[in-house]
Amino acid sequence: MKRIVLAAALLIAAGAAAYADTDHFTNLLKQHRGDDVLSVDAQDCRDRTGQQNYNGSPMLRAYLRCMRASGWRVDYTHVSRHHRGWIDPETGLRCHSILGGFGSMCSNF
Repeated sequence: MKRIVLAAALLIAAGAAAYADTDHFTNLLKQHRGDDVLSVDAQDCRDRTGQQNYNGSPMLRAYLRCMRASGWRVDYTHVSRHHRGWIDPETGLRCHSILGGFGSMCSNF
């Protein structure tokens, strides 16, 4: 019985964690660059500006300027309407209820 409950809890948590806000950027350079280059540039700009490391967080102007200087323009942020949660004020992580409200799970996704 414990295994069934644990398996169900993991499936529910994995499904709930799949919902996330997603930031979409456009490559402004004439050459092809993939998501791997975008990830490196985004991490570099987060390190320089102190931008939070989770999607959907408010973007700092300094971060947007840094990304623009790296050849990226933010188009929009897709906000998942299925994700109900909150931001933990101590860690800055996005949290949501699991196990029917008997627990919570926080992550940066």
